[in-house]
Formats: sequence, structure tokens, C-alpha cells
Amino acid sequence: MPFQNRVTPLGELIAAPERGLVYGNRGRLHDEHGVIRRQWQVKRWISCRLEFRGRRRPGGPMVPNRYTGLFFLDDATALAAGHRPCAECRNADYRSVLALTGASGADELDERLHTERGRLHESELAGLPDGAFVALDGEPWLILGSALLRWSDGHGSAALSTPSHRRQACASSPQAGAGASRSFTRAGRRRPCGESPRLYDRRGVEGFPFVHYETARFSDLDGMGHVNNAVFSVYVEQARLAWFGRYAADEPMPLKDVILARMEIDFRAQVGYGETVAIGVRPSRVGTKSFEFEFELRVGDRLVAEAKSVLVGYDYASGSSVEVPERWRRRLQSANAPA
Repeated sequence: MPFQNRVTPLGELIAAPERGLVYGNRGRLHDEHGVIRRQWQVKRWISCRLEFRGRRRPGGPMVPNRYTGLFFLDDATALAAGHRPCAECRNADYRSVLALTGASGADELDERLHTERGRLHESELAGLPDGAFVALDGEPWLILGSALLRWSDGHGSAALSTPSHRRQACASSPQAGAGASRSFTRAGRRRPCGESPRLYDRRGVEGFPFVHYETARFSDLDGMGHVNNAVFSVYVEQARLAWFGRYAADEPMPLKDVILARMEIDFRAQVGYGETVAIGVRPSRVGTKSFEFEFELRVGDRLVAEAKSVLVGYDYASGSSVEVPERWRRRLQSANAPA
């Protein structure tokens, strides 16, 4: 079975047998079993040569406690996914991007790109350069001359189309590269702009500094045609894990001494197939042996659910509750949880 380390133009990690023409990383994303546990660890997302000065990496792309080796079909895909050229093995390309974007160095470039990742904007197709990706009807397409090439995981741009009826499309071009879009334009994720109520929408959630996004899959629906109530708990769980991935990125197993004790969900509105759910997450209380999270789930401006979860400090060896570890107390309080 192939590893889940192939990157799409939308930045997603999928399992595919093909290796790709470009290598890269965004930190350690896998656990000791080679299972992807988070989408990113560091802000420095880079793309590299497959071969450089004869270097080899023993153990493959998912060696325990080392960064996750990622693969891209080509450089256009890597740029679209938000990865910039490596300053060592692709120095000329790296310096070209610095010059085109006006960034003073890697730190500034990575910081600016990180604030832009995942955003979409509506743009005229005629104004976008070759090599840019756009989202049409929920799928990534590469612009090449007057044509659009549909991206696929195994064979790249396999289908050719010239949809003359489409004058506008969703594109995501980082403001860091606004002056250099001819060679540095990337796409967002899987929702077209301005077509139906089920839009790809990555706006924030007011009052929540951390927001996670889930897109309703066909398998999430029940016989009534909307997302089943039980699936909301999965969305909340994924959002909570994403929060831990952000604030405990330096720990290989951040949940080793806490356990979920309670979850409450109040349902406010239905969610349909293909809609993007923005899930705001914030710590709400830190006690001696437990702490709480609050969640607000929205589709655009529509409130669809509110939730709360309670976690307790836990010793898995003895099977008993313990005080909340001090490192978690510090992290939670730094994320504005009241003591």
C-alpha cells in the first residue's frame, strides 16, 4: 500500500503509487507507524530535487521522528500547494522567487506565504498566467495558453478543455507573489466561487483565533440528504486534533496523557453535500484535572452547530485521572483560556 505522502495542487495529502518529479517537506507529519497525523508542522514548506549531490535517505520517506518526505507531480503542483523552492538544492529557483516576490529572505517569504495558504479569490481567466491553477467545479485545472488541463493524481493534466463559457474562476495567488504571478501562482482547495450556495469558503469564525475546515463528503450524508448528526462529532474531533497539531507541533504524541471525557453538540442547521464547514476552536477553561474546548461550526454566515468537549489528564498505564500536565496548562493559557 502506498504512503499518504503525495501532494495535490490543493495542498491535500493522498496515497498514490506514483512518486512524482519533485520532492519536499513541511515537517514531521507521521507517527511511528507511518500514519499521517497532521497536515503541517512548520511554516517552511519547501520543494526539492529528487537527487542532489548523491544524498540518500535510509529508511524511506517516513522514518520515525524525522520529517515526512512528500512528492509532487511537478513544480507547478508544488507551487500550487504552497511549497516554495529549497534554498539549498534549488538555489537559483529560490533566488528567482525572492526577486519576483520582493521578500528579503526565507523567513519573510515563508511567513507571508503561510498567511496566504488556503485562500481563494475570484479572477478573470484571461488575466492568469500559464502554470497557475484554478478551481473549476471543485477540481484543480492548470492554465496553459488558451486551454485548461485537468489535474489528476496519476497522470497529471490528463484532460484538455477550453470552457469558453467560463470567464471567471477561483484562483489563489499569494499576495507575497502578487507582483510575480507569471511564475508564482497557486490554487486553493475544492470549491468553486460564485456559482451555488455550496461555496468553498475559508472565512474565519469571529472570536476564534484557530479555525479548522471540513468539506461534507457524500459518505457523510444520511437518508435525508444532509450530513448525519453523528458526523458532526467527527468534524469536532478533527478540529480538536488540528488544534493540538498547531499548538503541540513539537510533540510526536501530544495526547499521550490526556483523554476525552465528554462531548456536547447543539445542532442549529443542516449541512449539505460539498459545503465547507468552518470550525472555530478555543480553550474555554483550565482546571486542576480537566480542561474544556468550545467549538462553533459555520457554513459561510450560517451557524450550523455549537459544541463543547471536556478532556482530563490521564495516566494510561494505571487507568486513572491525574492533574493536567503543566506543559498543557501553559499552552492552554497562552491560547487565551481563562484559568
